[in-house]
Amino acid sequence: MLKISKDVFESAGLTDQLERYCHLLELEFRDLEQHELYQLVFSRLLKPDPFRTLADAVACGDRPTMLGADERDALLPALKNLFVRRDAPVTIMDLGAGDGQTVALALDHVPDGSRFYLEEPNVSYAGHYEKLIESVGRDLVVAEVSHETIDEYCHRLNRDETAHPAPGTVDVLLAIHMVYFVSDLAATVNFMLDRLRPGGQAFIVFADARRGFTGKCFANFAKTADAQRYRAHQAAQQELAHLFALNGDGARGAATEKLRQRLGRSDVEVVVNTDPTRLFGNDLGDLLALGFLTGLGGLAGDSIRDKIASVKDLISRDPAAVELALETSGPREGMWSVLEPQYVIVITRLSQ
Repeated sequence: MLKISKDVFESAGLTDQLERYCHLLELEFRDLEQHELYQLVFSRLLKPDPFRTLADAVACGDRPTMLGADERDALLPALKNLFVRRDAPVTIMDLGAGDGQTVALALDHVPDGSRFYLEEPNVSYAGHYEKLIESVGRDLVVAEVSHETIDEYCHRLNRDETAHPAPGTVDVLLAIHMVYFVSDLAATVNFMLDRLRPGGQAFIVFADARRGFTGKCFANFAKTADAQRYRAHQAAQQELAHLFALNGDGARGAATEKLRQRLGRSDVEVVVNTDPTRLFGNDLGDLLALGFLTGLGGLAGDSIRDKIASVKDLISRDPAAVELALETSGPREGMWSVLEPQYVIVITRLSQ
């Protein structure tokens, strides 16, 4: 990996190159609905590795599941481990479910007869998830799909005693890169834990917005465009850090103790891991687009041009701050990359 300093960035003419990509990206994103923009951005993450499709015919070695990020490969062992000791059918609740491509990589470990409950506002994504489960050819069932927002979904299930899945019935709850869209983090995590049966596990994954590229993109824009949103963003990061003891005190059991105190419950045990993951683009234009992941892409009513300019400013002003680099080896050789660490958290509900 070749890390790019500001001097190298400027002497190589990358400032002008980035400016040209700004104009192209504005044309691509102009007049799009928010969900359309997000799908375009996310498609850059999902770039397939062409060698992976040849793996059965050619000795290609280990290949990434997608070229635009290594987050999925990093979380996959922990995701599969959720099902290792589960032989009987399980109930799976997937919040912010997406299109199912991450879960698909662990389906071989999911017991036959298992049932899925999906919350995913994007109708297209949810439809793809359903078809994926149907295509497996095993006795896996999508029992229910909700297109509500996560806040609406939690509120409805909390007030409707007949809603499924009922409290205390979920074996595995997935919340992969969705905490950015909740309005009350503590209440949402309590909702997740209430749905789990004793021995059930919640699998929560999110980017480190304090150190990662997309969090810095949002903060850089909000700091100048809307001080109130910037303060709300900072408060949300502080809440995540406080809730899951992310400030690095290093004490064994610190995350469990913090979560118990914050939520006012003693029936949980927490394991927190950090992955030094990155985002990758074929060119600097891809990195500009990837800046719209998580918070920035969700801001409605702001100028696309101003958002793009803000991401460009962040990269060009201090490339080292986002750890801009050129990959020099491996399956992503020749791609640009930036730092995007992720937290992988497993919360087990204990028997009382």
